Amino acid sequence: MKTKEIKRSKNKITDWSNHLDKKYGKVGTADRALFESKAQAFVIGELLKDERRKASLAQQALAEKTGTKKLHFKS
Repeated sequence: MKTKEIKRSKNKITDWSNHLDKKYGKVGTADRALFESKAQAFVIGELLKDERRKASLAQQALAEKTGTKKLHFKS
């Protein structure tokens, strides 16, 4: 069973997907795709940051281990 998230706005309860549709457009539109892409990038960034901290790695150390520049690992 899928649980729906809700948002309360001016004493009205709104389904979360309806809220996203209203703010960013329906699924499949360019604005919604951009929002979802940015949201996923944020989540991945937070997961990487958490794991880096658990491993006690500085941003520079992680960059060296992955062959990238520190600039890619902002947190």
